[in-house]
Amino acid sequence: LGTLTSESSEPANRWSSLYKAISRSLKILNALETKALNIPHSKFVQYKGEAYFMIGFAYGELATYFGDCVLNKTGMSLDEAYTASRSPRRDVFNFAYACLDSAAADLLFTYTGEQRPTKGAALGFKTRFALCAGDYQLAADAARKCMNLGVYKLQDNYLDLFKADSSPELLFYFKGNLSQKYGISPFDGIKNFVIRKLGGYANMSPSLELLCSYT
Repeated sequence: LGTLTSESSEPANRWSSLYKAISRSLKILNALETKALNIPHSKFVQYKGEAYFMIGFAYGELATYFGDCVLNKTGMSLDEAYTASRSPRRDVFNFAYACLDSAAADLLFTYTGEQRPTKGAALGFKTRFALCAGDYQLAADAARKCMNLGVYKLQDNYLDLFKADSSPELLFYFKGNLSQKYGISPFDGIKNFVIRKLGGYANMSPSLELLCSYT
């Protein structure tokens, strides 16, 4: 209905959370560059890659959803923040690409245990943001690099993609817990997503037209 404004909770929270991620990641990079963290070289490279991954992702999201936005590359004081102006959307996307390229250079191919960003995840998000920006050749090149890693492939059985604990098709994901009966915002109103025949409200259920177009 066009009723969202910059003060609505969804865009406001997205804007603030992404800039918090950028600020924290820049602090990590600064600590790494000034040798304030006494850590092994392998961890140095990993944390550097993860920080650039987060910055690239955050600016890609900001440029996709908001267009022109404040481009903070090195960190800024509160006084500087009060006078900062927006940078063109194109500049924000280009910086996001550069950060994701840096991340891809430092991150590992795979991890065991706790989910962490990988080379493939960095290239995958670069592909997605390039598509949003209309940089189709850039998207194709990043996608090809991701495919050439030899780590990912399409799931053999499509249904299994929604049931498996892991899949070679998934680049970066967090699996939900199907044993939980309640969701977390914005999915806490479970009945909103359940059809009326099953006792739901179906406020957010897909339409028949969407179902037919999906295949």
